[in-house]
Amino acid sequence: NRSFQRIKPAFNRLVMLGASLTLILSVVTLFDDLHRMLELLSHFKTQYLLASLVFLILSISLRSITLCLAMVVSITINGYLIAPYFFQDNQPVKSKNVFTLKLLHSNVYTANTHHDALIALIQHEAPDIFVVQEVNETWLNQLDILTDIYPHQVKVPRSDNFGIALFSKWPFVSKQIAYWGNANVPSIESTFNVNGHLFHLLATHPLPPINNEYFNARNNQLYAVARRAAEITAPKIVVGDLNITMWSSNYKTLTQQTGLRNSRFGFGTVPTWPTHFKPLMIPIDHILVSAHFTVKQLRAGGNIGSDHLPLIAELELKQ
Repeated sequence: NRSFQRIKPAFNRLVMLGASLTLILSVVTLFDDLHRMLELLSHFKTQYLLASLVFLILSISLRSITLCLAMVVSITINGYLIAPYFFQDNQPVKSKNVFTLKLLHSNVYTANTHHDALIALIQHEAPDIFVVQEVNETWLNQLDILTDIYPHQVKVPRSDNFGIALFSKWPFVSKQIAYWGNANVPSIESTFNVNGHLFHLLATHPLPPINNEYFNARNNQLYAVARRAAEITAPKIVVGDLNITMWSSNYKTLTQQTGLRNSRFGFGTVPTWPTHFKPLMIPIDHILVSAHFTVKQLRAGGNIGSDHLPLIAELELKQ
């Protein structure tokens, strides 16, 4: 008890500092459109919510009404932004003529040598289509083993972490390599028609916003994708490591311009990166779908040695 009494003032100060910082970050990141750094900090809403809950408990133990109220405000802010992802926002498709699509996306990390882990995951999950990003020639050579199952392919290998490829069991109606934005990194636009069910799939991987130049390039690419997706009136899917979370104003611009919704609704926030430090994992890989689709399931796959977890979605589309 004497030892605790000696450290209690320092402990109290640490609690007050941590609680104050949590509240400040929770509030200022609501204005992430003002500066790139605010957007970077906006991605950690889940962490702010968990920290707020911890500091609320500590504040109660300190009998600090002010800190308790501050943490209630912080919990309310972050909870309001996170809670919708735990509730389904679309109704099941009520139609006899329903088309089911299973889609897998994986940013494999170019230097990752655990090729067999991804191949085993694909063989186990058996998606109809899978998209891989950060693929080089080595990765694509390893994935050749799947060609018999996925004969329809678009492949753009690169050594700079921006290679991309799409593998499908079904033939393409159309396919093209696109360079949206000004970063000169490839994306894939494809169209499928399976038993009368027409849909478009756009796969893209913008630059990470590590500096102002990359931040602007990422936004330019997202806006270009939004413009292209908005032109498509048929069912559509946008998939990729978008290097952004749902709580960014730039992400909201993308969904507002396209009418796309995140397949996470009803399944939680499903963080995917970085796998090497789980407490800070955030959801930057996305499968966005138009209102034509019902999301039956969305989950992360197992660790394949990449810094990203794969993302797996099961979708339904009525004719």
